[in-house]
Amino acid sequence: MKRLSRRDVEELSAASVKLAQAAATIRATKANYVPAVIQLLSEANDTIVGIRDRALATVQRIVQAAEDRLDQEAREQGAVAPSMPAGWPGTEGKPEE
Repeated sequence: MKRLSRRDVEELSAASVKLAQAAATIRATKANYVPAVIQLLSEANDTIVGIRDRALATVQRIVQAAEDRLDQEAREQGAVAPSMPAGWPGTEGKPEE
């Protein structure tokens, strides 16, 4: 199964917006078939949003795992003092990096 890319997620969001716009346009016609069509559009939109949300949740888990790994590596290496640009207070006599 293919993983969804960021572009895929953006396209799903755009498709969801277009379905909502189509539903609003159809609803404005006030024809007798409108409730059935709106229901179909709503079901399609729910599917699209569900796929998009699952993809976003996966991305969030991956990013969180990477952040946790980087934090752990930083703790293992010990606290490293942040370097300050030359000329800032507290850097007198220290070589530039």
